[in-house]
Amino acid sequence: GNGMYIYSGTANIVDSVFGASSSGNGEAVYAYGSGANFTGTTLNIEFGTESGATLELCSTTWTNCNITNCNNTGMIITNSIADQFLGCTFSNNAANYGGGIYCEGGVTGAPVLDVCIFDNNTATYDGGGIYCEGSSPTITDCTISDNTATSYGGGV
Repeated sequence: GNGMYIYSGTANIVDSVFGASSSGNGEAVYAYGSGANFTGTTLNIEFGTESGATLELCSTTWTNCNITNCNNTGMIITNSIADQFLGCTFSNNAANYGGGIYCEGGVTGAPVLDVCIFDNNTATYDGGGIYCEGSSPTITDCTISDNTATSYGGGV
């Protein structure tokens, strides 16, 4: 993670901004097995070198965060043990798959998306707002609007 790398440790990140960066694992944040908590955090990442790896997460909680204007990399890969996104906004992001969020099969759990907004995200292929492969996220009270995909699932 060019902005932050957390492995098997804990961290509380509050009211922080991660901007454009580029690296191999997790363009902005790599948090694996960490139990990291992000509150009021903004991600605005315009490029990356590894497709779909703006964030690589495992066991994190995101509360009232804004993930916006992330292009060319996809928003989030979560090969997750129950990452949680609570009251987050995913807007104006673009990727090949999962413009808003890309959920990849997890080890023991699936992400929780609760009261989130997915708006104006784009996928070159599938899942403009949300794309899941081998993962079954819990989606509750989310707004999914104005997302587009060339092939399947403009919203999900």
